[in-house]
Amino acid sequence: MEMPQNEVNKLLASLVHRELQRKKDNELKKDQPGWWVAKLFEHQTSIENIDRGVFSIYFFNIVKANPGEAIFQSAGIPHAYLEGQNVELMANSDNVLRGGLTPKHIDVSELLKHTVFRGIAPNIMLGEKMQTGEKIYPCPVEDFGISKIELKNGQTYDSTASSLEIIVVIDGEINVTGKNNLAVKKGETVAILCGEVYNISTPSNVIAYKAFVP
Repeated sequence: MEMPQNEVNKLLASLVHRELQRKKDNELKKDQPGWWVAKLFEHQTSIENIDRGVFSIYFFNIVKANPGEAIFQSAGIPHAYLEGQNVELMANSDNVLRGGLTPKHIDVSELLKHTVFRGIAPNIMLGEKMQTGEKIYPCPVEDFGISKIELKNGQTYDSTASSLEIIVVIDGEINVTGKNNLAVKKGETVAILCGEVYNISTPSNVIAYKAFVP
């Protein structure tokens, strides 16, 4: 990861060309590192100044999370999102360290100082049903918690906020009844203050995620 760029190119050029050919020949699947390397380069006209983040693809676990599933990443565990969309909740931080595969600022040496070099077995969480319409994804930290609220027309969700809560609507629309009455649509969020008693209903099916402090 700290090699000069010309050495990175020398090491990875033949690998990239090999993976491009293997993907073209339908020899790769998404659970193989080479598929993602080929995807990264398949529309480029030339292979030069190769992103050193390619090294990591061959060391990391490749994890597929289906809709409604979740995974917890401990501090110091590097990761990258390869495809799709997700809701990410993280502890309060003034910095994110990156080592490659991004147009954003890269600081390899600082990243390596904070990286935990330990193999892990990914744990896909399916969520635990708490009450009508809510599933919680237990996180082994005190900083944050997250749950999924999924309601159909006619169903309601009642709660008392034990901390500041932030609810983001992913699909549909919710009506929040508490000290204020609010309609919150897809892509919008609402903040619920600690101690507030509130009710959520929906005129249609809705999917939302709630962030809170356990």
